[in-house]
Amino acid sequence: MARSHVEVQLEKAVIARAQMVREIEELRKQRDILRRRIEFCKEKDAVGTVAKLNELCCGYREYTTKDIRSATDNFSESLRLKSGGHWTNVYRGRINHTTVAIKMLSFDNGLSQEAFLAKVKALNSIRHPHLVAIIGSCSEPRCIIFEYMHNGSLRDILFSSSQRNHGKRNRAFRWNHRIRVAHEICSGLSFLHLARPRPFAQVHLTASNVLLDRNLVAKIGGFRLTQSPDANETLPNIQAFGVLLFQLLTGRNRTGLVEEAMAMDKTALLTVLDERAGKWPLDLAYELVGIATRCLECKVDFSLAKTREELEKITRKADDLVAKSGCEVVVNGSIDDREDSSEAPSIFLCPILQEVMKNPHVAADGFSYELEAIEEWLNTQRDTSPMTNLRLKHKFLTPNHTLRSLIQEWNRRKSTAS
Repeated sequence: MARSHVEVQLEKAVIARAQMVREIEELRKQRDILRRRIEFCKEKDAVGTVAKLNELCCGYREYTTKDIRSATDNFSESLRLKSGGHWTNVYRGRINHTTVAIKMLSFDNGLSQEAFLAKVKALNSIRHPHLVAIIGSCSEPRCIIFEYMHNGSLRDILFSSSQRNHGKRNRAFRWNHRIRVAHEICSGLSFLHLARPRPFAQVHLTASNVLLDRNLVAKIGGFRLTQSPDANETLPNIQAFGVLLFQLLTGRNRTGLVEEAMAMDKTALLTVLDERAGKWPLDLAYELVGIATRCLECKVDFSLAKTREELEKITRKADDLVAKSGCEVVVNGSIDDREDSSEAPSIFLCPILQEVMKNPHVAADGFSYELEAIEEWLNTQRDTSPMTNLRLKHKFLTPNHTLRSLIQEWNRRKSTAS
C-alpha cells in the first residue's frame, strides 16, 4: 500500500508538472502575441506620425469648402485674378493670415478625387526657391492653393498695356533686377532638368509662367506632373529661356525681335535696350545677349549648369555696380499697390509651416525656418533641404536674431495700428 501511495503521489506530481508546462507554454504564446501587437501598434503609430510630418514639412494641407469660401469672400468678383485655359478661375484669398492664390479647376479633367489629391501631393513635393510652391488643395470645390506672387507675371510687367500700373511697374523693374531674375529663372529651370533624382514635372517656359513675389524674386509656375522625365522637353525650354533673356533686355514681345537682337553689335544694341530699366551697363547687356544667343542655338556642347554659373557671375557684377554707384534699388517693395500693408513679408514666413515665425533659425541651406518645424524635419532621418531637396552639409541650426527682431517689430507695429 505504501508503494502504491508513492506511485499515486508521483503520478500526481507528473500531471501537475505537465499542467504547469502547458500553462507556461500558453503564457509564452500570449506574451508573443502581445509583443507582436505592441510592435504592430508602434509601427502603425510611427507610420502615421511620419505621414503627418511629411505633410507638415512639405507645407501641404487639405482645405474644406468653408475654408475656400471664407478665403475668397464667397468667390467675390473683386478677388478674381484671371480666367481661361485649363483653369476656370484664379482668386486671391486669405488663409491663416497669409495671401494665397486659389486656382479653381474644372470637373471635366477626368480625374477621380483620389487621383487628384495624389497628383497635387506629388506636385507639392517638388520644392525649389524659384518654383511656385503649392500650399494645399480642396476637393469640393476642386482647387489648388498656391503661394501668392504679389507682382504678377513677367509678361504683365514687361508687356502690360494697362496704363494704371504700366509705368509704375517698369520704373521699379530696373536692369539689375532683370539680370537677377534671369539668374533665378535659370536656377529653377536647372533644377527641373538637372536635379537627381529628376522631378517628374514639365513646364512650358514663357513670360506668363514666370511670376514675381513682393521682393521681385522670380519663380516658375505652371509646371505639371508627368509619368516620367522627358529629355525632349529640355531643348524647347532652353530656347525659350533665350527668348526670355531678349525680352528682359528689350522689354518687347514682337516678331523678329530675337533675330534682330542677335545680329546687332554693341553700338546697335543700345537702340533696343529697354530704357525704362534705367541705364544698362553695356558690357553686362552684351554678355546676356551672348548667353541668349547660345540658348537659341543650343549646340551639342551647350551646358545649362554652366549657363547658370555665368549668370550668377553677371548678377554679382551687377550688384557690385549698384553698390558702387549708389543706384536706387527697390527692396521688399511690391510693384502692385493693391496689397494690404498689414500683409506679412514673405521672409517672415516659415517655408515649412507657411506661417509667421516666432523663433527663426538658419539651416545649412541658408534658409530660415521655425525652430520646431525644422527640428521635426531633421528628426525624421532627413538630410535634405525642405526648400531645395538638396543634401544638407550639416544639421546645425543657428538662431536668426536679426530676423526675429524684425518680426517682433512688425508684430508690434501691427498691434499698434489695429
